[in-house]
Amino acid sequence: MSNLNHFILQFVNSKDIREYLRTIDYQFNALEAAWLIWQSCNTTVDERHQAWKKVILESPDCPIEERMNTRQQPSLHGFLREYMEMENKFLAQFRNADGAVYHIEYHFDTWSRGEKRVYSRFVPEKMSCMIEDDDDLKHIKCTRTPVDNLDGNTLSVSSHVILDRNMRIMSINPDSYVDEHEDEIMMEVFQGLWFDFPTPFHKGDILWDPKSSSDFTGGPFVCTGINHHQFNNEKGMIWLQRDGDNSDMNAHGLFVSNEYGVYAEVMSNYMDCEFFTGELTGCRRFLIPFRAYEKGEADAELLVHALHYMRAETEKEKCGLVFYTAEVLKKMGIE
Repeated sequence: MSNLNHFILQFVNSKDIREYLRTIDYQFNALEAAWLIWQSCNTTVDERHQAWKKVILESPDCPIEERMNTRQQPSLHGFLREYMEMENKFLAQFRNADGAVYHIEYHFDTWSRGEKRVYSRFVPEKMSCMIEDDDDLKHIKCTRTPVDNLDGNTLSVSSHVILDRNMRIMSINPDSYVDEHEDEIMMEVFQGLWFDFPTPFHKGDILWDPKSSSDFTGGPFVCTGINHHQFNNEKGMIWLQRDGDNSDMNAHGLFVSNEYGVYAEVMSNYMDCEFFTGELTGCRRFLIPFRAYEKGEADAELLVHALHYMRAETEKEKCGLVFYTAEVLKKMGIE
């Protein structure tokens, strides 16, 4: 594996996919490398910029072809330079404290909390972080709000950055700062790309997205296919290769919850998936027979019997008999 390929692996969010790509010595092309850097969820803006500069120096230039949701770019290198220049411009505008205040909002797995105080300047290293080390913090949102010449559009001209718990800048949302061309560069290129990276996942594997706060599409789930693979859907794959975008980079599977039961759903992005190694308890136990069925280790008849048995066990646990002692249950003929 070349030095650039080894370097790019760190930007793959899934540790299992990262290790698999390393094992098979997968060779990233320049566009794949640029996209992986862009979507990395654990790197700062500055780290992504340094990585793009490395791609520009060490990989051949190429055009970005037009897709349904991607504007054509004659030069990948030129596009990356312009993208970085715009982010630096937006950050400079965000840091300009003239006629504005800043406030912080903490976002956890399932809830958020804002601070009542405001700041007159954006100085992350001096903004004390009001969280504990063991909090399930996802990110910190810092919003810049104009306070002079207030009108009905004040909220629309607010802008924000996303920080990690160490107050490092992870992303920039310029909001009203962008013009039509800037919006095209920032929103209509990377989001419209689609890739079919190899993964170590197979039909029947139990996967999840560790960074998702939602069990509904975050998992765990029994995988039934990645990017339409294993569905024998040739038309679907042709469409994805031609017109698919980031939102179509899906893992298909069977999910389960107390509220919805077992249901088929898709999650995006499959490059965030990892093998689920936790314990399957409660309603998640229903994933076990589906795993065996999808892997061809059980037929439909056995699947139905197994699910019926588990359902009966679940109902037994929910009934009022749990409030009685073993001695009383024995008198009733229940061991």
